[in-house]
Order: sequence, then C-alpha cells, then structure tokens
Amino acid sequence: MRHVLLPFVLLLCMLPAALRAQEQKTQPAGEMQWLKDKRGCKLANPTPKPKESVSWSGACVDGYMHGKGVLQFTTDGQPGARYEGTLTNGRLTGRGKLRAPDGTIYDGDWLDGKQEGYGAYTAADGSSFQGGWTAGQPDGPGVYRTAKGEVIRGLWENGKLVKRYSDK
Repeated sequence: MRHVLLPFVLLLCMLPAALRAQEQKTQPAGEMQWLKDKRGCKLANPTPKPKESVSWSGACVDGYMHGKGVLQFTTDGQPGARYEGTLTNGRLTGRGKLRAPDGTIYDGDWLDGKQEGYGAYTAADGSSFQGGWTAGQPDGPGVYRTAKGEVIRGLWENGKLVKRYSDK
C-alpha cells in the first residue's frame, strides 16, 4: 500500500504549478505572494522561490494574468515549470497542463492553483493517476498505474485509496 501512496505524496510536494520550492520562503499561513511578469501582470504564488520570475503569453486584465496562454516559470535564469491553459484573475483556474522540469505532468482541471475536477497525472518514474481531484489530491474514482505496470482501480479520498475495485 505504501508504494501506491508514495507518488501522491510526491505529487503534493510538486504541485500546484511546481510552485513548491526546494528553498522555500517562510510565509504566514494563508498569506498569498504575487509574482509579476515584465508587463506587471500578477500571478498568485503560494510558495515563491528565491530569484523566481514568470512570463505570461496571455492577456493581462485589471493587472492580473487572465484567459488562455502559456505561463513559464524561471528560477535564477533557468527554465522551470511550464503551464499551458487558463488563468482566472491571476490564479490557475480552468483547464490546463503543467509540465515540471523533471518530466512530471498534470493535465486537467484547476481551481485556485490546485487540481480540482478531473485530470491525469504522470510522475517522472512513469507511474500515473487518472480520475477525480479535490484540493490538489486524488479524490473520487480513479485508476492508478505503478511504474512497474500494476493497475489499481478504486476510490480515493483525500489522496488515499479507500476502496479497491476488482478487475472482474
């Protein structure tokens, strides 16, 4: 069971939008940081990295990144995560695909910077989860595939497998 949950623990460390940092700034609980692109267009970022910047190809509405576009993170001049999809008032909200530098991908629905709705996650090791998401965690029916190819169909709650469905 531990090998089934490990990728989800890693997922929570990596997402949303690869904003989790190896060197995080400490912030008071609930305080949101805002990054600005070269145009001054703002993006909500709960865990900004030192020397992190962003570029956004979409519209800037009332000072916030908004609509469809490509969001590219850069840390100390090196490309980081790349998000292609929708932002609403400076937050990852709508449909989008996030690619992390390590090859991890989440393609699905977002709400306020977290996976919410339906989506597919593929880890760098090849393991994957496809199904329901709530507040950035697998939640609801879904299919998990281990890196070795084992398929687990079941029901997840708060990122944990609570009921395994038989393949019959």
